[in-house]
Amino acid sequence: GAALLVSERLRCLRPRRLPAFPHAPRAGSFSLPRRPPLYKRKASSMLLAVLLLLFCPALSAACSSDMDCSLNGVCTAGNCTCDAPWKGERCHTLDILPGDVGINGIPLATYHGDSVYSTSWGGSVLQDPADGKFYMWAASMAHNCTMGEWQTNSEVVLASATFPMGPYEKVKTVVLPWAHNPQAIRAPDNTTTSGHVYALYTLGD
Repeated sequence: GAALLVSERLRCLRPRRLPAFPHAPRAGSFSLPRRPPLYKRKASSMLLAVLLLLFCPALSAACSSDMDCSLNGVCTAGNCTCDAPWKGERCHTLDILPGDVGINGIPLATYHGDSVYSTSWGGSVLQDPADGKFYMWAASMAHNCTMGEWQTNSEVVLASATFPMGPYEKVKTVVLPWAHNPQAIRAPDNTTTSGHVYALYTLGD
C-alpha cells in the first residue's frame, strides 16, 4: 500500500522552476561573505520590527482597505466589518451551518475519488431523464496527485448517484489530463433516441 502510493506520487508532474543564474560561476577558489553574529542579527530584526510598528501603524491593524477584507466586508478603523454570511478577521470564511453527513461520515454532494488519497475539484451535476440518476462531471487528480500538480495531472471523471446529494461513485474517466473545471449541459438532439445529448466544456489541451 505505502510503496504503491509512493510510486503513484512519483508520477505526478509539476511545472519545473529552474533557478536563474545571471552570471556563471568562475573557476577557482572563492569565499562566502561572513555573516554577522547571531545576537547582532536578532537585535537588528527587533529594531526593524519596532520601527515598523511606530511609523507604519497600518501594518499592525487587521485591515487598511476593503481589499484586506476580501471584498466581503468594509474596513472601518483598522477592523473588518463583514457582510453576511462571511466571518473572520479578514471576512474570508463562510459562516454557514455544517452540511449533512452521508455514508461512513463522508459529506454528501461531493465526489471523493477512488481512495482516501484522491483529490478532486468542482462538480457539474445533471439528472438524466432516461434512468433518473444524477451524474456529476468533476476534475480529479490522476495518480493520487494533489492540487499542487493540477496543471499537469487534472482529468475529468464521470460519477453517478441515486440521489442529488449523493454519495457519488466513479463511472469512468471521460477526459484524460490535462482537463479542468468541467461544465456539462444537456442539449436537444432529434437524431438520438433520447432526444438529447450532453456537451462538456473544460479547460485543458
